[in-house]
Amino acid sequence: MTRMETPGAPQRRGAHALGVGRAPGCGPGPSPGPIPEPRMQGGRWRSSWIDQDGRRRFKSFGSGTNEDAMSRWRRFVAGAAPTTVAESLDPFREWARIWYRRPDGTRSGEAAALMSAVRPFADLFGAAKLPGLNVSHLERYQTELVRRGLSRLSVNAYVHKMRRWCAWAGRAGHVDPSLSVAWSLVPTLRAGRTVAPDAGRGEAARPGDVEAVRRAIGSWWRRLIDLQLATGARPGELIAMRRDDVDVSNPKVWWYTAESHKTAHRGRERAIALGPRAFAILAPLMDGDGALLVDESGWRIRIQTYRRRIKSAARMASVPPWTPYQLRRLALTQIEADFGRVGSALVAGHSSPGVTEHYVDRRQADRDRLATIAARLG
Repeated sequence: MTRMETPGAPQRRGAHALGVGRAPGCGPGPSPGPIPEPRMQGGRWRSSWIDQDGRRRFKSFGSGTNEDAMSRWRRFVAGAAPTTVAESLDPFREWARIWYRRPDGTRSGEAAALMSAVRPFADLFGAAKLPGLNVSHLERYQTELVRRGLSRLSVNAYVHKMRRWCAWAGRAGHVDPSLSVAWSLVPTLRAGRTVAPDAGRGEAARPGDVEAVRRAIGSWWRRLIDLQLATGARPGELIAMRRDDVDVSNPKVWWYTAESHKTAHRGRERAIALGPRAFAILAPLMDGDGALLVDESGWRIRIQTYRRRIKSAARMASVPPWTPYQLRRLALTQIEADFGRVGSALVAGHSSPGVTEHYVDRRQADRDRLATIAARLG
């Protein structure tokens, strides 16, 4: 295995592997420049440089004395292993950017999602020594997230991401590997047993709210909403769709093979069937090359922009906002009502129908079945 293929290999940090005074790289690209000595900016000692991907990077060396900042800077440049939680952020980010690349080599958003959970932990325990971490640190982190007002599901998601950070730190030799097992024993928050609010993040969008947003949103974005409802696909899969990816040889059903999808790193193919409703949306866009779905300005759509447009339209329509993934849940719920669990799992692209249980809202369907049973029982 190469170093990149081994997720548990200790990652030497800093510039040592590329030459003293040079920034760490995380992929092909321009050669990194030297890392200058830190300067006081905004109350903290900071340095910036161009990494191996040609991106500008920033690094904070604390708010202490110049001597302390220079000591941390020398350790960083020399590639020394992290000793505190704060020092682990950069090597963990570099590892995540490499490990969570898409099959085509481009970056995914997983590294940024992981860092969104790790940073609050570093805010609390940045100076803590890595070998000294224990179960109480994760429990205090969980309590702090609840105090900050995060929803129950968000807190559980953040705790899960911290367990992945702990697994990386254990494989890399920064913490005792048994810590990962101990952290897995910390219970997640349960409904009715915590003061954290239930924000409904996992629920399907309500049909009435979706229709209200459709009427208030621009036609370009309405097209993407309709396509999600017609296919049950993930928003990222549709946004990445290119004309060359769509097989239109069958007049009854088109096939879209998504190169970038959630399980592509496991070697699985994601084939999305496009029926008549999808034909009507995509047919006018099939001329030319490149991405099928672009915004009014001709730019490729981003999920973040799609989510913001939905939120803005929901505000205009005076209905609760929902997300593109809640729209996918609505589509899968409707498909399951017509074609059962196996049908919804096939459309969702899940390897097991059991996974689909977390995506569909069965409450209305169960109520309808109960009503039928009650009527027959008399």
